[in-house]
Amino acid sequence: MESKKTSSTKNSAIRGYRFEDFLAKLFDYYNIDRVEQNARFYTETHRNIEYDFILNDRYLVEAKIFPNKVFPRSKLSNVINQLKHLVQSYLEISSKNSQEIIPILIVANIIDYKEKLTELENIMILDISNILYLVRNNEILKEELISILNYSIQEISPKKTEMELFNVTPKNIDMNNEDKLLKQELVSWVPSDNASSSYEKLCIKILKTLFNNDLTLWNPQQKSNENLFRFDLICKIKSGELDGFWNIISDYFRTKYIIFEFKNYSDKITQKDIYTTEKYLYAKALRSVAIIISPYGEDKNSKKAIKGTLRENGKLILSLNHRDIIKMLDTLENSEGLLPSEYLNEMLDNLLINLEK
Repeated sequence: MESKKTSSTKNSAIRGYRFEDFLAKLFDYYNIDRVEQNARFYTETHRNIEYDFILNDRYLVEAKIFPNKVFPRSKLSNVINQLKHLVQSYLEISSKNSQEIIPILIVANIIDYKEKLTELENIMILDISNILYLVRNNEILKEELISILNYSIQEISPKKTEMELFNVTPKNIDMNNEDKLLKQELVSWVPSDNASSSYEKLCIKILKTLFNNDLTLWNPQQKSNENLFRFDLICKIKSGELDGFWNIISDYFRTKYIIFEFKNYSDKITQKDIYTTEKYLYAKALRSVAIIISPYGEDKNSKKAIKGTLRENGKLILSLNHRDIIKMLDTLENSEGLLPSEYLNEMLDNLLINLEK
């Protein structure tokens, strides 16, 4: 069995790779020249030195991401020294002098004393507030960034960076196009036995569009102990300020993880699907809520099973059909500031109000 420490290290590494891939897209968005990414070089005194990015043949970038919102002070000094070490090693193999190479530390966290640190260490720093500013007009990149983070950004104000590297006009992109394409694909979806994998991918894309601000992890196709069961997706509720629905299920259903099941059925789901999903839920593991997505929703007996599961075992299962998903996608396009999770909140209210003894 994989230890918690090993699993945590693996998740951190995956998050780091995803953050670097995001930065590569961000640099492309601003038309910044990337010489190489994750390249290794060799010197006489230092072997196997690796840097994250070299930009415009001048900026050497070190990228870091930590699970918590604030970058840990205990790690900062080592990271800065590592960046300076990379610069010195790079100068050994290049014909450049120290004035021609500018070190940049980019972190997906908050550094409260960033300006003072920049002056003291003679390096440039971008933290999450600056990155959010840079993606303010690109919802696709913003959603990708938020999906990587392990915390909520609701209390973080985007801050402009004066860094010359980003003082250019980014590419012009139709930000609403991807949302519209997802909606069209869902409307025209025809269930078939050989399209389950495609259906899962479509549903995950839609869920990330709807709930990137609230959920993280996004681990698909997880197997239970001894491979007895397999659920399609598990997500973790982000830390920090939560909106009404996520706050309610976190506090009152004592859950930190949400299981999603995708049923690519040509008919409505049955009570058997509800009872199968219930087996994945385990309150002591902070996993007591599941959401099932299917084209046509649940039948009459499934509705009874959902109520029974909640009443007898305190496990919450919500069933969403394509019409429900489309209505939530529509909330992203209106100007009233509604959140997709408010739709889930209404479903939860109706379920609790009409729950019999």
